[in-house]
Amino acid sequence: MAPLIRAGDQVLVRMVGAEDIRFGDIAVFRRNGDLIVHRLFRKRRTGGSLAFSEKGDAGIALAPVDGDDIIGMVTIVRRRGRLFGLSSRLGRLASIGLSAWMYGVAAGVARLRSSRSRSIRRVGRVLTQLSILASNILVRVCFAVWYPSGLAARRNGGLN
Repeated sequence: MAPLIRAGDQVLVRMVGAEDIRFGDIAVFRRNGDLIVHRLFRKRRTGGSLAFSEKGDAGIALAPVDGDDIIGMVTIVRRRGRLFGLSSRLGRLASIGLSAWMYGVAAGVARLRSSRSRSIRRVGRVLTQLSILASNILVRVCFAVWYPSGLAARRNGGLN
């Protein structure tokens, strides 16, 4: 989930069911015995259960995750003593905008990569790298919203 969540960062996870997860939320879920922290996108009902599309912020490809595997959603990220609040109104708005960008990029890159034209696939590889760079810049811009939200969470919730 870099650059938002890096090795050594701590996350505060609110235990929620899959029904409470919304577009752009960052969730903790189980996959092959590991705990994964990724952003969730499409939410759909398959049979009697919920399923989502997920991806990390540094990746491009979307992958499926079953709603039954979701443990909760990340509300605060702590890095070197600084808190980044993701669940305030402004923090949520930043997450939705960032998620919409990332979802559009993933869909566009998937189309380019599946083309039969070699030149279009080459363009797709270049656009993939540029999109990852732009996504990393957008995450850093969102820190300007998430950090004040984290300060407010510390004041209001007594986080240490």
